[in-house]
Amino acid sequence: METLSYLEMVELNFAEPIQSTGNDKLKAALKFADRCRDKEIDRFWQRGLYFWGFIVSSFGAYMAVFNAALDSELNKGKVRLSLAAILDMSFTAKIILVVLAFICFIFCFSWFLVHKGSKFWQENWEAHVYLLEGFIMGKIYSSHLDTKNPYKLGKWNPTKPYNFSVSKISVLCSLLLAICSFLLFVFHCAVLTGYFLKKFSIIYLVNKKMGVSMLVIVGMIVFSISFIKNIEGNKDKDGYDNSHYFFVQKKRHIKIKN
Repeated sequence: METLSYLEMVELNFAEPIQSTGNDKLKAALKFADRCRDKEIDRFWQRGLYFWGFIVSSFGAYMAVFNAALDSELNKGKVRLSLAAILDMSFTAKIILVVLAFICFIFCFSWFLVHKGSKFWQENWEAHVYLLEGFIMGKIYSSHLDTKNPYKLGKWNPTKPYNFSVSKISVLCSLLLAICSFLLFVFHCAVLTGYFLKKFSIIYLVNKKMGVSMLVIVGMIVFSISFIKNIEGNKDKDGYDNSHYFFVQKKRHIKIKN
């Protein structure tokens, strides 16, 4: 790992004291980094709204099929929303619900990962702003109110502000929804498994229904593995740590020195 100054890393290393030309370059770099940071903050929320359309649609489709299947069981004398009614749903309804629950999970999990990716790039440009501002205007952006001052801020006082991370709260909410949708998918897989255990026999194992359901579940597992393996971004850019200022630049691992 190389140890360079920040200006050396971004190739703004001046042999002589910074004159007007060098100062203009630093100002342009700071302006560019600040603009990129603002864009990433805007995109953080825009991408969230984009995924909400898919999430609402997938959960809406799930609820429509689920209610239709429950209404069918209700006509047979079953208690609505009972486990017996869910277990006795038709095979077609069980398969469709498994697929829809899986789609809900994929969209929710994707929303969570997009949030993490957006936050990475936001903090990447924030690090550049932190390091550049000292050469131009001092440590204004990186200076903030002291959260340990009891007279100004309060974590649990409803009338006082506190430096909660709005983006982290959004990331945690997306993670919670992803976990809930995954549990929903697992539940419907268990219901489908119970359907086969109830009718278990050697003859039934080669039944078309068994083949269709296994094909669907295996297909979703393969899709999930492929999805997870191919979601990581440019690996040349995965070495940034906000607390110690580590960067990766064209295969070079660089630590910023004071």
